[in-house]
Amino acid sequence: MTPYPQALETILAKVGPLPVERVPLELAHGRALAADAISNVALPARDNSGMDGYAVRAADLERASPDSPVALRVASRVTAGDAAEVAVEPGQAARIMTGGALPPGADAVVMQEDVERNGDEAAFRAAAKPGQYVRRAGDDLRAGAVAVRAGVPLGASELALLASLGHTHLAVPRRPRVALISTGDEIVELGRGRETAPTNKLVDSNAVALGIRLRKLGAEVVQLGVAPDDPAAIRARFEAARGCELVISSAGVSVGEKDYVKSVLTSLGAVMHLERVAIRPGKPLVFATTPEQFFFGLPGNPVSSRVTFELFVRPAVEALMGIRERPRAIPAALARDFEKPEPLTFFARVRLAREGERLVATPMQTQNSNYLSSLVGADGIAVLPAGRGLIRAGEVVEVLPLE
Repeated sequence: MTPYPQALETILAKVGPLPVERVPLELAHGRALAADAISNVALPARDNSGMDGYAVRAADLERASPDSPVALRVASRVTAGDAAEVAVEPGQAARIMTGGALPPGADAVVMQEDVERNGDEAAFRAAAKPGQYVRRAGDDLRAGAVAVRAGVPLGASELALLASLGHTHLAVPRRPRVALISTGDEIVELGRGRETAPTNKLVDSNAVALGIRLRKLGAEVVQLGVAPDDPAAIRARFEAARGCELVISSAGVSVGEKDYVKSVLTSLGAVMHLERVAIRPGKPLVFATTPEQFFFGLPGNPVSSRVTFELFVRPAVEALMGIRERPRAIPAALARDFEKPEPLTFFARVRLAREGERLVATPMQTQNSNYLSSLVGADGIAVLPAGRGLIRAGEVVEVLPLE
């Protein structure tokens, strides 16, 4: 069996970004730049005011005090967006609004609460220091600096910054096309007039969960339905997935009499890189490749399918999209003792709660891999390391967020 870290390294060594396309900025949310975005301008472009007040020469107010105010003539008015071409001469001030460009000659801003206005004159009751309430050009971003790095997921903040730099279209790796296949004589699809499953059958819940997660990650999902436990039927589903960069199947990857996924993939010329991983849930896991496609064969149990998706498929999808920054593990104290198989890394579904200054992870009541209810209300999966059987209450463990 392959240890968990080595299994992930094996996958990420094979998977890289897809070809680049240009998309409108507003459609790039959740994706990643193919190359660093370099700012060709400074932000802000000019020195500007951080307050509503008056732009002044600090030297004119050296002797200003509450008992001996200094009067200056207000020679101009500047609001945000004005050119601010009128210089502030000695003995003058300019009325200025927040964001207004600092006029030539001015080197400080006095907030309006410290000024008494009387017609064209303003009385200043305090001295000013050069640079006071002034936002310097380039303080936010210097020209030539990296605005957004390649590989960073593009959220609202990143896209707003790129928009402020004038980007209307962005070069990003193409969204992956992902085919979903479920296998098993016992699995049925809802819909097409069917609202419930016979008592001897199971509803295809894996396709629902995996499809939702893939779409949230930004993939284009192709649902290929359920194949019975028949090599020809399974092969037909895989052949229907040609044109998709990634193919994910669930069930049929263990050592049972009807587990045909591995043999079908081999017959299609796929090279096996992983077949069993030293984890629970999710020990039977297939990762295979052809020159055109990547294949994941996930376990059929719904919890095992979901956990292995988060551990292995999600990083692969993000790698195809050029995303290099994956969610960081959250440290949390285990709420109670947890007994696990010693040789395996165990991924326990947990709820997270704040208790004072520490975050506490409480394992869900059941950890059975076929109980979907153990995922409902879970915030993450706690990584309980291999080589130990008992993890004590209070021990800090890493928790991988589920969403």
